[in-house]
Amino acid sequence: VGQVMDGTWESTNTWGGLDTGMVHMAPYTNMPDDVKAEAEKVEEAIASGELHPFAGPISDRDGEVRIPEGETATDEQLLGMDWFVEGVQGDLPK
Repeated sequence: VGQVMDGTWESTNTWGGLDTGMVHMAPYTNMPDDVKAEAEKVEEAIASGELHPFAGPISDRDGEVRIPEGETATDEQLLGMDWFVEGVQGDLPK
């Protein structure tokens, strides 16, 4: 009997990334070979935990530091992110 059927199933959050196979990068096409090789290195570094893509310093588009030098965005910060990083134009959806 399944967990739903017997009433023992519990909802949980799942937060997997490149390392779990839950997230995949689009194929690296339409770019020079050297750029593709660099992108693959960065992807491998993120998957291994060597590189965190949200390590500070990270500023918003108004220049306010949101993630200071030496800190890494928490899951809560990423889930609640309601600002654009420096250089991004446009409006947040409402």
